[in-house]
Amino acid sequence: MFIVHRRFFQNEKAFTPAGKHEKVADGNKHETLATSEYPKVCASNDLYKILQISAPKVGNFTIHDAPVVGLIDSILEYYLYISVKVRKAWIAGYGSQPQNLICFDWERFTGILDQQSLNSPPLAGFVKPDPTSAEPGFLLLWPASGDLFYWERTSLMNVEVSAPEFPGFLHYRIQLKRYESCKNLVSAEPAGFFLTLSSGRLLHLNLKDSDGNSSIQVRILFPGLHIPNCLLSLYNSIFAFTSGRVIPIRCGSIKGPGERLVYSMHSGSTLRIWEIFGTGDHHLLRGFDIYDIILDSIQESFSYVNRFLILDFSVSTSDPYTLACLVSWRDNASLFNYAAIIISFNHQMIPHVSQFCHVRSYLSAILPSVCRIFLPSPGTVVFCVFDVTFAMFHKVRGKEGTFYVEENLVVNNLTSKSRVLDFGMEDAIYEKSTHTLLKTPALILLTEGHGIIRIESSASYLKTSFSATTYLRSRLSQFASQSPLFREQFLLNFDFTYNLSESEVYNTVFNLCDELYTTPCKKNMSVLETLHSQQRDLMEIVLVAFKYLHLSPSNRLQLWLKVAYCSALADLYELLMCNEKMSNLLRRVLKIMSSNDNIDELFLKKCLNINLLLQHLSSEYSQISGQDASNAQKRIEVIVNVNNVYGTIFGNELAYRQEKISKFTDPSSVIRSDLWTVEVDHLDLLRKQIEDSISLHRDVRDSKDAHILKVSNKLRKQILHLVEQNCLLIFDLHNGTDDTIVKSHNFQKFEEEFGNSRKEWLQYLASVGYLEKAIDLAEKVKDFQTMVILLDCLDPKDPTIKLQKQKACLNKYKEEFADVIFFYLVDTEQYASLLHDFLEYQSLLISFFEANDLLNLLWIFEAQNGNYGRASEILFRDCEPEENRIIGKISQLALAKLYSWTNRIEGENIILSNETEVIENHLAILLIQEQYAEMLSSLVDITEDEGEAVEAIVTSNCVNLSENSIRAWLVSSAVERLIQNEYTTLCEMVDFFSSFSLRECSFKEVDLALELLERATITKDVYFYLKDLVYRRFLLQVNWAEIIDAHEDLESSFFPMVKEIMLESDFLIWLQHMEHNIHDESKHYLKSEKNFLQSVYSSLSESQVEDYQMELFREKQIFSVLCKDRELYILIPKLLDVATKQ
Repeated sequence: MFIVHRRFFQNEKAFTPAGKHEKVADGNKHETLATSEYPKVCASNDLYKILQISAPKVGNFTIHDAPVVGLIDSILEYYLYISVKVRKAWIAGYGSQPQNLICFDWERFTGILDQQSLNSPPLAGFVKPDPTSAEPGFLLLWPASGDLFYWERTSLMNVEVSAPEFPGFLHYRIQLKRYESCKNLVSAEPAGFFLTLSSGRLLHLNLKDSDGNSSIQVRILFPGLHIPNCLLSLYNSIFAFTSGRVIPIRCGSIKGPGERLVYSMHSGSTLRIWEIFGTGDHHLLRGFDIYDIILDSIQESFSYVNRFLILDFSVSTSDPYTLACLVSWRDNASLFNYAAIIISFNHQMIPHVSQFCHVRSYLSAILPSVCRIFLPSPGTVVFCVFDVTFAMFHKVRGKEGTFYVEENLVVNNLTSKSRVLDFGMEDAIYEKSTHTLLKTPALILLTEGHGIIRIESSASYLKTSFSATTYLRSRLSQFASQSPLFREQFLLNFDFTYNLSESEVYNTVFNLCDELYTTPCKKNMSVLETLHSQQRDLMEIVLVAFKYLHLSPSNRLQLWLKVAYCSALADLYELLMCNEKMSNLLRRVLKIMSSNDNIDELFLKKCLNINLLLQHLSSEYSQISGQDASNAQKRIEVIVNVNNVYGTIFGNELAYRQEKISKFTDPSSVIRSDLWTVEVDHLDLLRKQIEDSISLHRDVRDSKDAHILKVSNKLRKQILHLVEQNCLLIFDLHNGTDDTIVKSHNFQKFEEEFGNSRKEWLQYLASVGYLEKAIDLAEKVKDFQTMVILLDCLDPKDPTIKLQKQKACLNKYKEEFADVIFFYLVDTEQYASLLHDFLEYQSLLISFFEANDLLNLLWIFEAQNGNYGRASEILFRDCEPEENRIIGKISQLALAKLYSWTNRIEGENIILSNETEVIENHLAILLIQEQYAEMLSSLVDITEDEGEAVEAIVTSNCVNLSENSIRAWLVSSAVERLIQNEYTTLCEMVDFFSSFSLRECSFKEVDLALELLERATITKDVYFYLKDLVYRRFLLQVNWAEIIDAHEDLESSFFPMVKEIMLESDFLIWLQHMEHNIHDESKHYLKSEKNFLQSVYSSLSESQVEDYQMELFREKQIFSVLCKDRELYILIPKLLDVATKQ
């Protein structure tokens, strides 16, 4: 990950941003990234540039070979990959071609190296060549065995050898103690190499003898501690833990041929400076302890610190009098803090701290495994490395002097392709062969999948004054110019400006935008090309700012509208250049607005007053329309041109308010811009322009002139766009939480008037072919009242389209849309649609009915959904006493009777009938409702007469009701008293109990009915007649197919019922009696039955008696067929026998 943080240090004081200056770097200057040439620029800003200086793979080497070790020599510009897995090493120079790749396989030394060495990575180093040779030599050292291989030239590594040595190749085995191993191999070329051992010994390796010939000579520079061999293993483990954190050897300036300064750190803080010669000689120049001076420097800023660690130090090859130390200490939260300490030496070589740079961008709970510091050029830049995090300190010049800016770079180590294998440093002064070159100080990274990456410090920041504007501009330019390789290798942190206030960040970006779109016209570029170029640059900087900066919603909108203004100017200028008729009108207006008739200056200097332009255009059209009222062709041409300008201006404003800004923030949470203030007067101008356009379009849309019709069609499209812009812009302004225009009285009054205008506009759009667009626009601005009206205009042949849109809005807007659509259906008496089409929105419908006291619709809705109890409570809400239980039951039965009756009309559900019948059927329902209400209201006065109440219930004959509670309540003492009444009631009681006997599959219901009849004060003939009727109806209702199957299956659920019926002796006797009379269809039987019926039902007319007689006769015929088909006379004795045995 690559993170950039911004830090300013100047005597530990806060940095105050300066004014705006300097131009933004061109984001297109890195187009060479697409080429195959190296180096490739990955990203850049004012402080540094990041480049890829070698190919990601060389020759046949690929990332799949899993290198685990890397080495880079930034002086000789060579690098090395080592893979233990395949026991190979790949060597290449920065600019090497694939054919020059050197691949070395160390398995050829299996006779020399033991198995442990073959399976472990070697230490390596490049050797500085002779002045006459550009090709370096190479060292490989196996730490455990001490075997050292030296090739005078890297090209010799491909030579197959059979002998231990051959010309140009040397093998030497360093004498190691038991349990001793090699730890670090440090290049001090041209003065040889330094080798640190796990025992603490420091060796100097010289690769030439006194005559200049190749020879390996080893001298002990520091004997280390005298540790017995028995304790050396324990010491090795301790040293291994610390050696990765403290590198004790650093090589400094090259003094001459074969001479170099070397710095070593002993005992944690004792610095020794050596003069080393290629002949193997050495001389100690100075030695001193730097602990106290560093502690004093830390305590100036952090007084609580009393101890610290020196993790690493670095010296520059160009300046022997300056070194940098990376130190660490714990704070009160037990976190490790880090700082870069710059130490300088005076002419007497006495050290003092010249700069303290606290690393504010990195804290850690534990010390990282890799801690490095690099000082490539004193007084310009310092690099610090913490595992995968790099902290860079750049020295810059501000108004109050020089100070350091800290930036934080983090390597993206999520993939193996981005892993960093080694670090190198490139000094400002670079010696190559016999030449001394001046180079840019840089940090070099050897990556696993992207080759060599160079972080190059820039010197430009020391030439000009550095400020917050400069810094922000360079960062935004850097982000905009990132290459794909940079994004893969690094990640960027957006929070690099967290120590600046929001207003400072926004003001700086706003100033950058001003600089961008007021840049002067370049040579050979037209005004229009300049405007489009400025628009692109402005868009780029705003998009990058939105991505990486923390800006408030209002600041985001202000930046967007700055782009909108620039975009509108570009579009207006294009209209001015490309449309001759438009040009005449627009030029005339623009010349009035320009003091020196220089129209281009209005656009280039961004001083065109949009509000004034709209007023002038409105006045121009009014004047022309008044002068040539009868000239329809001229009026329509002028209004089309004026509409083009209105559409360009308001369209750009709206586009950046509504569309593009929605990607970054909620438009309802932003406020308007002060760039060009949208006042009520200007909205009113737009409204007047729309009304004038609609009025003119009405006059000319039926014209027979072909040209006028063509322009009229264009005007129709313009009306659509202008209405859309006006509606959406006002909707956006209305939702601005902090917008002063919304809070003004004028805007509120305007919005009320606009609501009526909007309805008329949308309906006009629907009438001229834009019905669907008008519906969508009404939905966008949440004008649901107009929307439901427009939905009714959809194709009536396919009502599903309208219903789908209505349901989609109900799902999206819930109650907000439900109240509008339901009220509309009620007002237009679309009851069938209201009660049938929206059944899945039951909760919304019920809430709507209840809230608006629409009980006449609510009880029907509940009833058709089967909620009879709830529906009855609603239907009789006004006439039901709370404590009257009888009236409650009556109301339930009455509702059931009513609902059953309405469903039997011609087999249709009255509530679901088509629209032509709904009014008539609704009146019928209300009539029945009034009748039952009158009946129940009369019962209120006689609630103490329980008999009359029960009689009313039974008279209602609600045989379709099956509640157990109602049935049990009917079989009560009240029902017994009912038996004393007319015979008509008794027949209805038989019907009632027969229906329940079927549902309950129980003969108890029949038995109960017969018991009540027997207790009644009726003649014996009447009793036997009714008993015969009860038995026969029961047998007709029993599912005999189930009973026939059950007589052999004793576990069947029907068997208890069969047993119960068969054990009834009266039933068997009656069945045998019926066997003799079942086929009696003679006129004598009919005549006797008729006489009997006339005696029982004396109140019936003769025709009514005959009808009832024929109904009973058909019932007997059905019973006869049933007995024959099912062989009941054979089956019943069998069942009786089975039941008796059981």
